[in-house]
Amino acid sequence: MGAGKSHFLKELLTQLGDKYQYIDLDDYILDTVGQDFESLGKYIEDLGLEDFREIEFAALSELSKLDNLIIALGGGTITSKTKPILDKDFLGFHIDVPFEKCLERIKGDSNRPLASLPEDQLRDLYFERDKLYRNYKRVRLVKDVLEHVEGKR
Repeated sequence: MGAGKSHFLKELLTQLGDKYQYIDLDDYILDTVGQDFESLGKYIEDLGLEDFREIEFAALSELSKLDNLIIALGGGTITSKTKPILDKDFLGFHIDVPFEKCLERIKGDSNRPLASLPEDQLRDLYFERDKLYRNYKRVRLVKDVLEHVEGKR
């Protein structure tokens, strides 16, 4: 949460154009199954986080069948259940943003149900997820992703 994945996705679209399809997984889910909700946060709140994770897994499974796709994943998408799909079908990047910056970006955001957790719980969640993200190439700037995607390494 708050790493800037939507910004990265928009910037990649600007830089790479129509070479790829660009999907924000959260938007995809809201568009396909949560159309009656004003926000993803409200959808998750009404559905429950555990049920949302099942829908998220199904959406990721479906999208993994497509080619030339760049997906911005939600903060909790990488789990032991989704990792086999991600490791097999995708080249993954972790946007490396310090906890304090992420916290600053999400504080008070009602569209993020977990953002209402106390800071110590958010910190624990950040570092718990960070352990899973370590398996992916860490990037800080869009140019880092572009170099790898375009094969300029």
